[in-house]
Amino acid sequence: MKRLLLYGLILLTVNYNVVTAARYRRAPAVWGDAAPDYSAVKLGNAPYRYLYTLLFVDDKITGFYEYDMTRVKSNILKVVEEANTYFNQLRLGIVVVDVLQTMRSNLSLYGFQEYRRQRLHKLPPHDFAALITYRYAGGLAFVGGLCTDKAVMLCGVAHLVGVPHRPANYSLYVSNCACKPSKNRSDECLRIPGFDHDCTAQQFVNVMYQKKCMRTEPLESISEPICGNGVTEEDEQCDCGLPAQCNNWNCQPETCTYRIQPVVIVSNSYQVLTIVVSL
Repeated sequence: MKRLLLYGLILLTVNYNVVTAARYRRAPAVWGDAAPDYSAVKLGNAPYRYLYTLLFVDDKITGFYEYDMTRVKSNILKVVEEANTYFNQLRLGIVVVDVLQTMRSNLSLYGFQEYRRQRLHKLPPHDFAALITYRYAGGLAFVGGLCTDKAVMLCGVAHLVGVPHRPANYSLYVSNCACKPSKNRSDECLRIPGFDHDCTAQQFVNVMYQKKCMRTEPLESISEPICGNGVTEEDEQCDCGLPAQCNNWNCQPETCTYRIQPVVIVSNSYQVLTIVVSL
């Protein structure tokens, strides 16, 4: 099930056309596999961005974990943590506001949109909502729905941002993509897992930068702690993102703890420096 959840999160989901990913499952992201190398993506000087998601699980998910929401939340946060190994390379962090149960097992995309709309006034602030189901049957999302009232998805974040699936024989052209033409389909270059075309990661970044609603500063602690998303949350001493992106020597990116506890220098009236170590 983790394999399916990871695939759903990597297929980035936010025109209002509905798309299905059921026919495009040739190369899903697999739990435990290393994320593709997106270092060739051209990011320019754009700031790091944050997407706050409210995750919902259907009744079969909670039933699978014997209705123990602590276990449900723990396993889903592990999936998001791994998904961020993809997103962080693109200067994007997925931040989980909360994981909630729906007590339903048959919500469609439109049904989920209405379910969220009816409860929006009592839900915590979030950029988009995602429904995670027990049996993955292909993802549905409103392409380009991010920053609108259609910011809901059943599987993917690339669709939500505005990257649609194209037929395999479609010639995708992304002007600033660093990939060279190749006739060998196995030579993937800057491709989002589950998509048929190279350069979809660059296309995703290009479209993402057009979304004015995306945050460039993290919110005050309203999220579930996920080490590596670039947001210092509850029980974390620091969070500098993934090891490859971390530029804070004193922060250990694998554990989100300090290497050396911060030192505060206090000057008293006798010009004697007192060093206070924060424990």
